[in-house]
Amino acid sequence: MALTVHFEEAATAKERSKIAKIGAFCCGLSLCNQHTIVLYILCIIPWILFRLLKEKELSLGSLLKFSVYFSAGLLPYAYLPISSYLNQARWTWGDQTTLLGFMTHFLREEYGTFSLFSINKYEDPTLTQHSRPRSLGKHMFSKKMMTYEWYLPKMAKHLPGVNFPGDRWNPVEGVLPSGMVTFNLYHFLEINKQKKTFVCIGIHEGDPTWKKNYSLWPWGSCDKLVPSDIVFNPEEWIKLTRNIYNWTEEYGRFDPSSWESVANEEMWQARMKTPFFIFNLAETANIPSSVKAQLYTHAYNLYKEIVSLQKEHPVNWHKNYAIACERMLRLQERGVDPEVLLSETIRHFRLYTQKARNDPQLPDLFVALKHLRKELQSLRNRKNV
Repeated sequence: MALTVHFEEAATAKERSKIAKIGAFCCGLSLCNQHTIVLYILCIIPWILFRLLKEKELSLGSLLKFSVYFSAGLLPYAYLPISSYLNQARWTWGDQTTLLGFMTHFLREEYGTFSLFSINKYEDPTLTQHSRPRSLGKHMFSKKMMTYEWYLPKMAKHLPGVNFPGDRWNPVEGVLPSGMVTFNLYHFLEINKQKKTFVCIGIHEGDPTWKKNYSLWPWGSCDKLVPSDIVFNPEEWIKLTRNIYNWTEEYGRFDPSSWESVANEEMWQARMKTPFFIFNLAETANIPSSVKAQLYTHAYNLYKEIVSLQKEHPVNWHKNYAIACERMLRLQERGVDPEVLLSETIRHFRLYTQKARNDPQLPDLFVALKHLRKELQSLRNRKNV
């Protein structure tokens, strides 16, 4: 934009030619970064050429020079086939050693041609593997990227210690017509069983094979894949994960329509993953009532802690905490005042109904609130007798 202004204000043909050449170079260079710049280029280039033609400063020679400068801006693309051939880059995308591979990358076919970002940005699970027990060394890679033909042949060597039972991930194992061997997530986990594996941004529902022998336990904003034969110890897990959450951005500080807001929401919701997991375990697991009571108590204490410490937080926290308080009421545990639990249940259900106007359960919540208020009044009346 600044070059456009300078071009408009240029007083001499020499100055206009110089700015046009710099602009041509910048146009080529910008295309190396983001294809949507083409929308700007399609407007600015005809305007520049029209101005030069109007000033009688446009010739075949100048057009050739502008083309050379524009092509010079595209030179970073020359690095791609060289880098792909040498295969030394730790982080890379695609196989540009062939014309087809180069054009696939150039047109962004694998992550959205003319898109600012992939529409699956927040749905693509990322696997994190610690390469050695008790080691800080770890590898991060996308399960979605393992579906690309080029990924493992190119990148597997950069993931030392991680074993791949085939050439390409696919929920259905077999041999493709190209000769590539596919593997599912369960097989991948089994062959890397000695390593700690974490999943971030969810896990692909299209491959449920991991559920045969693994469970997901909350680990900050991610989850840890744990063999199903390992018994969950809530006290140990709470102690282990209590201090790994270090997100510092304020809740609600970003524009709701921005990707920053989406990311911030994800991180804030992650803060409640452990109590939610423990509460859900108490609700669904086939376990003795005494163990259920312990799980409900742990969930309640964790919910209470994070809700009380945060001035602003996601609205669903109110609902989750209120439900946890209500479950504690049913338990009639010693050391917990029923009046306090009822008051907290009512307060946070009320706050939730005030903020979550689109929840289809609102009518039921209003009925529940009416009933809970009667219970609270009855409890207070009994205390005063």
